[in-house]
Amino acid sequence: MDHIMSKSLYPKTFFHFTNDIEKLESIITCKFFRPSYARETIYGKNQQKIRYFGIPMVSFCNIRLSLLSEHTQKYGSYGIGLTYDWITRNNLNPVFYVSEHSNVFPQLDEQIRNIKDDSVITKESYNSLSNILRYIKNHTGPLIRDEQQDNNYCFADEMEWRYVPKSSTNIIPIVLQKNIDTKKKKE
Repeated sequence: MDHIMSKSLYPKTFFHFTNDIEKLESIITCKFFRPSYARETIYGKNQQKIRYFGIPMVSFCNIRLSLLSEHTQKYGSYGIGLTYDWITRNNLNPVFYVSEHSNVFPQLDEQIRNIKDDSVITKESYNSLSNILRYIKNHTGPLIRDEQQDNNYCFADEMEWRYVPKSSTNIIPIVLQKNIDTKKKKE
């Protein structure tokens, strides 16, 4: 057999959506996605908040066209599609979804907090480990949009990929949610 073609279960187009046509026009004109802070809350058992923070990022989804209607209702009806080649050239990474019933996130969070308190550990080691936080999201949990809340939303259905600026840039890699409590502060 010379070459076996494998068929992927996932689409080859990655979408970024916004509710603002001017933002989409800016992306196309400037050929640049500008990160803004997204609020993330990681829940543990019984929807107990384990950690809540803000991450500078640009979010993309890898969902089938048949699912776009529901997705655009939550994230905006203006979008742009990009190829897998573009995604990989620009260092995007898929989100790591964790179950609220799993010990994966609480254990990671505990180690990050312990390392932060250890004066022997280098700043680079701490930053490297805490960088993982910027790619973690609950598999299922509360979604709040326009003052409406879905307590059992399946985030994994979004097949999210993120562009997250390197920690070495002048953008703060993780912030407290209270520091981005308005739309203006998120930019």
